[in-house]
Amino acid sequence: MRGAQLLGGVLYDLAALLYRAGSDGAAIRALEDSERAYATLAGQVPAAGGWIADVRVRRAVLHAQRGHGASALADVQAALRARPPLDGADGPDGARVLALGSDVLGAFGDPDLAVAAADRAVRGYLTCLGPVGLARLAHLTGPGDPGLPHASGLPHASPHLGYLARALRVAAVIRQARGGGEEGRATRLAAAAANLGAAVPATVLERRISSTNPPDLTTGLEDALRAVPRCGDTDRPVEPLRAALVRARADRTILTWYEGVTVSTGPADVGGVLTRLAAAVLPVDTAAGMRLALEAHRLRAGAAESRSGRAGPEDVAWAEVLLTASRQVAGTGDAPFALDLATWAARATRAAADARATRGPADAHPAGVRRRPDRGTGAWQTLPC
Repeated sequence: MRGAQLLGGVLYDLAALLYRAGSDGAAIRALEDSERAYATLAGQVPAAGGWIADVRVRRAVLHAQRGHGASALADVQAALRARPPLDGADGPDGARVLALGSDVLGAFGDPDLAVAAADRAVRGYLTCLGPVGLARLAHLTGPGDPGLPHASGLPHASPHLGYLARALRVAAVIRQARGGGEEGRATRLAAAAANLGAAVPATVLERRISSTNPPDLTTGLEDALRAVPRCGDTDRPVEPLRAALVRARADRTILTWYEGVTVSTGPADVGGVLTRLAAAVLPVDTAAGMRLALEAHRLRAGAAESRSGRAGPEDVAWAEVLLTASRQVAGTGDAPFALDLATWAARATRAAADARATRGPADAHPAGVRRRPDRGTGAWQTLPC
């Protein structure tokens, strides 16, 4: 086990060095090798869930920076499944996963979920301050906001300030775009990020906003579900999904919106429902249809059975929706995202064809894990977040 852990750590650090050298593709491949090296530790090492999450969320950011939003969303979902970040009790490691994930979700996914992840990342980092520090800093953001620290307030803060600043900036950008009384909070969050003094380059979300295909930060999943009846599809179970969103907002221990409806069915089944909804909505309402399609893809592609190579009955429908979404994205001039969606569509088509030919699941590919950053060279910590 020790050998696999060391090899996984070396490969993880190699990915960081390759990223710093500008070789994002090679860095992604190194992370994949790291994941495979750590596969032998799955189920044997208690901290494996956190290691898995960190590898996958790092890879999600690299995919997102290349414009490969479909691959980025799949890795974010897999990271959340590997290590569900509960309430920040696991400290800065879980908060880092949430901060990076919120950036990817903001750039390509549901903006409501991105804000929830960013807010939870901030709260996770603030647990380092203790109750006295939280009370002293709560006034910085106003009623209902988490208190925001000064750089000197976080113990051993230097490796974490960039991630905290990223979460604050993601939340600020989305809240500003929403409007509706969110502008004041957005201003305070942006100011708090600036006051941390962390040298953080533009987030993935900020880069996407200035691209030819900026994200729609005003249409969340709940908004998209409201469009379903208008598009002539009144037979789908829309209300249970909308009710889950309401519960998620009321219960701050819930991050992923579908937790309220997948206790017994699992996210892949909900992904299938959203796939069918997206097929009905995409031809009528592009914004709502794209939100449904990308959420369906995130759930389906990040599900354990999909990552292990197993095909499901909804793979053909999933592929068709991805192809439709790819054509719409291509019309905006966003070739990397369009090609990534088409690649996933081809993958889903092949999986369905293989399942029909073999009448059985493919061999499972075990999940991978990562070592904790403080046990190696810490190469990632030397980079701008």
